[in-house]
Amino acid sequence: RGVGIALAAAVEHREVVDDRQGERVFRPQRRFGIGERAPIQRFGFGGAVQHVAFSTDDIFATAARMADAGFQPLPMTGNYYDDLAARFTLSDERLAAMKAHHILYDEDATGAFYQFYGRPFAGGLFFEVVQREGGYEGYGAPNAPFRIAAQKRIIGPKGMPRL
Repeated sequence: RGVGIALAAAVEHREVVDDRQGERVFRPQRRFGIGERAPIQRFGFGGAVQHVAFSTDDIFATAARMADAGFQPLPMTGNYYDDLAARFTLSDERLAAMKAHHILYDEDATGAFYQFYGRPFAGGLFFEVVQREGGYEGYGAPNAPFRIAAQKRIIGPKGMPRL
């Protein structure tokens, strides 16, 4: 997972890593020169600065407060939640709450990961809110194809007028 930071003559991609004390730090990964395409650009989402992520201790309360303030989440299709029900042991109530707030989910042997996204704006920039439970250290990689498909449904193919 990375973050793009605009510099005077380039965009620097940085990866989030944990140091030995459990602190989140940024590690430089690669510089993209002006005019050079960052990996995310191959999906047609604009500039090299892809998204900004925030962490929360209660993703359901955060999603509700943000919705009350007018935040529009990236909409997920119902079949995403059908797939979750088939892959994981989640209560019907939990699945309904996730579906209501468009929250995505992943888990491994050490913990769980919840995330939701905002709709893309400003050339493709979007926000992400995440919550980790237990020792989950991933970034919800199995959810990336669902996010990209949802973004493409909103952005539409290049060259096509938006409705």
